[in-house]
Amino acid sequence: MKILLLADANAAHSIKWIEEYTRIGLNFMVFSLETPNFELYSGQINPDLFVYSKLKDGGVGSEGSFSKLFYFSALSSLKRIVHEFKPDLLHAHYATSYGVLGALSNYHPFIISVWGSDVMSFPQKSFFHEKMLRYNLNKADCVTASSSYLKSITSRYFSRQIEVVPFGIDTKRFRPLGLDQENDVTVIGTVKGLEEYYGIETIIRAFNVLITNSTGKSLKLKIAGDGSRRAHLVSLVGELGLNDKVEFLGRFPYNKVEELYNSIDICVFASSRESFGVAVLEAQACGRGVVVSDIEGFREVYKDNVTALSFRVNDEKDLAARIGQLIEDKLLRDRIRTNAVGFVSENYNLKKNSESMVEIYKRLIKGKMN
Repeated sequence: MKILLLADANAAHSIKWIEEYTRIGLNFMVFSLETPNFELYSGQINPDLFVYSKLKDGGVGSEGSFSKLFYFSALSSLKRIVHEFKPDLLHAHYATSYGVLGALSNYHPFIISVWGSDVMSFPQKSFFHEKMLRYNLNKADCVTASSSYLKSITSRYFSRQIEVVPFGIDTKRFRPLGLDQENDVTVIGTVKGLEEYYGIETIIRAFNVLITNSTGKSLKLKIAGDGSRRAHLVSLVGELGLNDKVEFLGRFPYNKVEELYNSIDICVFASSRESFGVAVLEAQACGRGVVVSDIEGFREVYKDNVTALSFRVNDEKDLAARIGQLIEDKLLRDRIRTNAVGFVSENYNLKKNSESMVEIYKRLIKGKMN
């Protein structure tokens, strides 16, 4: 069985699948529109697995543009690789950009895995964007989504069966590392892009509420990520007089992010919209106290008051109250952390999820042979 992945070689979700497929010995190659950065990988990866276009097109790995010249050139490269590698199946990660190339290649069997913004925001841009998404999806022999919520959104544009295969967690890597230290400082943190819909401002304002109401507790806030709101958020921290208590870490290397989670006592995820909560799962797998916004996209990745606490989205006071609960109640914190590790291992283990994907591959290839 030979699989050709069409995916951004530097995206965290792609890296996860590439490392897992390497571990299980799958015969595969990766066609990427980005030059692979092997420093992002946590294990030894064979550079010969990758073929990539040296063309650049302003973020094609996410929402992309529709440069006819770009896609013609990239498609030509893809067809050459298909001819040389002769895969049994083509698998595009992200319904636009890589989904476009897979659809235009007219190669089958063909799978598209939707990631989130490709079906949540891309088709909202224009009638043309929606038509392109529908075209890509309906050229696929199979479509997968990482959650039931994302499946329901995708079904607006694709009427056939959609398989749910979560972005699993490598629980050998994401686990409690025993770095907890008994000291007077409680570290609160988040690992998210600095964009408005990730709710970083809500986290900062909730942290300020905690500082204002502090009863002798020493608190610190770590923010890992980068984005268009960075300058605004840094300015806000200064205005609130929190410069000595808030640390902006910038974009954190994904191959070391488990160490970051383990350095945080309480991980907070305050998004106003999400398709799935990989970071929420990673933090829980590391046995952290976790607080999440009560949005639909998160609801499959935690159990409220069992593996994490939830708060009303965009409500800084409610968020501060939930964080305060975990700070003050050690029994609650310990119970939630223990439950969280078991929950992720049982429901979102990467090994199980990759086995599910490989079974889909086998089924489609068998259908092709028949």
